[in-house]
Amino acid sequence: EGALLKQYSHCATDLISVCMETTSPLPQVAAAAFNRLAPNSQQQIAGVLSPYFEFDYFHLSTLDVLVRDALVKSAERKHTRHPDRIDANESLANANGNLSVSLSRAGDFSKALSVGRVSLDIRERLARAKPERFEAYWAMSLSNYANRLSENGKTEDALTHGKQALEIYERLARAKPERFEADWATSLGNYANYLSENGKTEDALTHGKQAL
Repeated sequence: EGALLKQYSHCATDLISVCMETTSPLPQVAAAAFNRLAPNSQQQIAGVLSPYFEFDYFHLSTLDVLVRDALVKSAERKHTRHPDRIDANESLANANGNLSVSLSRAGDFSKALSVGRVSLDIRERLARAKPERFEAYWAMSLSNYANRLSENGKTEDALTHGKQALEIYERLARAKPERFEADWATSLGNYANYLSENGKTEDALTHGKQAL
């Protein structure tokens, strides 16, 4: 681990590629070494590694969370310096949203929920200020947050947030079907699942058929 710590910045991408292909303890060693890096080094390397975590690699979940958390800290510093800048708020929302998904993949559903709330609140503010630019991202955050609520057994709240996401996507899809119809269909399917979780089987079936 000590040797890896010294060379982390030079071999990070090769290391991740090997970790993806092995069931050895290497992913745990990589995560432990990353956790010992200086914060500035973590954030620099996290920016390089983040594209590798677009998909769910369970054996990399610990490193995934550490990388996403480092990017949140970087976004928080940017936001502290420029709290009124749209790009700083957008970066913070994106970073927290990604961390929430990574925490969920790692099984930390409670923390995923609280982090997802941060992203949702920022995106709601952005969408209310500039709906034409950010309303779709708000709907995405609502949908993601509904998933986190469902994971935590908060099925009624999941239904409420899922419906809000569905209403936004429907409105956007009717205005620009070529851009948003697929999102509307996904949202219908998600909402059908939340209805089913709440015992509303007939309504779930109706929305599920509409999604097809």
